[in-house]
Amino acid sequence: MKYLLLFSLFLVAAKGCGDKEMKDVTTVTIGEKATLKIGEMLHVEGSTKDGFRFSSVENDSRCPKGVNCIQAGSVTILVEEMNAKSQQVNIPADIARSGKIFDIEGAKVKVLSVDPYPVNGQGAIKQEDYSLTIMLMEGNPKMK
Repeated sequence: MKYLLLFSLFLVAAKGCGDKEMKDVTTVTIGEKATLKIGEMLHVEGSTKDGFRFSSVENDSRCPKGVNCIQAGSVTILVEEMNAKSQQVNIPADIARSGKIFDIEGAKVKVLSVDPYPVNGQGAIKQEDYSLTIMLMEGNPKMK
């Protein structure tokens, strides 16, 4: 009986580990847009790397719509290169004007939006509701 219980716990743990790897993978080419939800992975077509995952929104201090703020604020996201390092990317609230670009997998990634944008009176945004829209810019994905 004790071994059956241990085996059952092992199966549950193994299933949980496997689910992380089964998340959606989006493959993009240079100049192409992609939208990722929290936990989803992006792979650069032709890259020798495994890709990167949009892991979380670490901080969202953007001034909500319907409020007059002294500063526009920013949103900080966490992206993880698979089998490598994680990096936090701080993105100004006015993404369109700032054109925030970060390097990952040897390619340049331009952030187009982090949605939804906060709205006054609607409370905190849940992690699972966030999405990241990016465009892959010129860069050599085989370099790193």
